[in-house]
Amino acid sequence: MRTPARLLASGSLLCGLIGFISAQAASPQAQGTWASTRKAPAERAEVTVAALGDKAYVIGDYNAATEILIYDLAHDSWSKGTAFPHAVQHASAVGFGGLIYVFGGYVDGWTATNEVWAFNPSANTWTKRVKSRRR
Repeated sequence: MRTPARLLASGSLLCGLIGFISAQAASPQAQGTWASTRKAPAERAEVTVAALGDKAYVIGDYNAATEILIYDLAHDSWSKGTAFPHAVQHASAVGFGGLIYVFGGYVDGWTATNEVWAFNPSANTWTKRVKSRRR
């Protein structure tokens, strides 16, 4: 079986892209097609998503949900991770070096933040990193 493509998405594209990724992983003949996948355990909006290994990490929410939703591409299943330290929306995220990094976003409504956080999936913990510079 081929390794699934590492697609990143945010907002309302998340469920569709996870369906596409799962179709790619499930069958090489399904390349370029869309498939239904298991529904997320909670609704989210204005999120950021990062891929690490065979998992996609959904972080943030316009409605202040802080719990991480984790989608396992190989098993079409969801789990929950340790909550983000505070409500955030419109952040950016990337998986790199075994960690998920979350950059900026908006807090307390529409107040921009330059915070950088790292999530360690192995330890299920968050660590605050050096703030990004503002220009």
